[in-house]
Amino acid sequence: MGVFIADDTDTPREAGWFNFYNPQFIGDIDGDSLPDILVANGGDVKAEPYDPNRPAGRLLVLSSATGKILAQAMMPDGKETYYSVICFQAGIEQTPKVVFGTGGETLGGNLFVADLKDLLSNDLTKATILASSPDKGFIAPPVAIDLNRDLILDLVAIAVDGTVYAFNGFDLSPIWESKMEGCEAYSSIAVGNYNSDSVPDIFLSIAAGVWPKLEWNRQFMLDGLDGKVLYFDSLGFYQTSTGVTFDFNKDAQDEVILSLNYQVVDEFYRKFFHNMIVFIDFANGEVSQLGDEYDGNNISSTPWIGDLDEDGFLDIIYVHANNLRHTYTFDGMQIHRLATQFRVDASVRWGAYMGSNYNGVFR
Repeated sequence: MGVFIADDTDTPREAGWFNFYNPQFIGDIDGDSLPDILVANGGDVKAEPYDPNRPAGRLLVLSSATGKILAQAMMPDGKETYYSVICFQAGIEQTPKVVFGTGGETLGGNLFVADLKDLLSNDLTKATILASSPDKGFIAPPVAIDLNRDLILDLVAIAVDGTVYAFNGFDLSPIWESKMEGCEAYSSIAVGNYNSDSVPDIFLSIAAGVWPKLEWNRQFMLDGLDGKVLYFDSLGFYQTSTGVTFDFNKDAQDEVILSLNYQVVDEFYRKFFHNMIVFIDFANGEVSQLGDEYDGNNISSTPWIGDLDEDGFLDIIYVHANNLRHTYTFDGMQIHRLATQFRVDASVRWGAYMGSNYNGVFR
């Protein structure tokens, strides 16, 4: 493959290349002492919504130094993919696994797990189907998290239809399943210790309704032990950004930082769009605003949190579009750094999209 240069969008499509999603570093595959890249490619943006004739997606392993294709394989079910894969080793005796999904907003798909070594042999036909959805696919990336405290990473994934699945990392058997009724999921999962037990928990901010009529978001906090919903709210207009996690009040229970959109209608029935950052304290059910309100919408940008200047206090990096009157526009954006007075006593474990290490693994 190397470097692919085109002056239009049709040339890559005709060559079979579509969208690339969030990549992962894996081990050194080509022997140059640099970690190489695992990434999914798929999703034809020009396909009609209900047209089942979609080009199949693929997984690729690329040289990080040159971009050369080191391995590739098509989706084993022949379907499209919009999935940001994760690659993780559940335990010291387990082989590295790749988790990926197929399908989309209007077409069913599957959640797969495969051995990394099979992909490196250009073959995903031995991949195991963990879950299937007949009418909606799997888009939001999963997380690897130890739910049963056996020191082996388990897997939590969500389907577009709002079903959350938890699988045992030892043998991939189901642990629990929980359905978020009336919702569709295009955003990922935030992980933290949101209640008083020692098992990490799950936070979702997903869309209410059925695509393309998605106008509001719903928030759920699920007990990592059994998948039961412990917190529910309906905050903000639709977006696909993900929450991040931090313990603000040092009570050993994490809170979630979340981007929210809202609108104001004036006396002439004109809509004006605004956005802000809030945090949710699950211990008392309170929602508190962080920083100022801003003009425009945040459609899909997950905040980053950490100690940016190493002064011992939490910083928040936040991006949003700045068009006051329109939502789905790409005509300008603003980036903010919020310097807080919340002390950072340890590393932030879930401070960005797919976690602080961007790999979907919570340790």
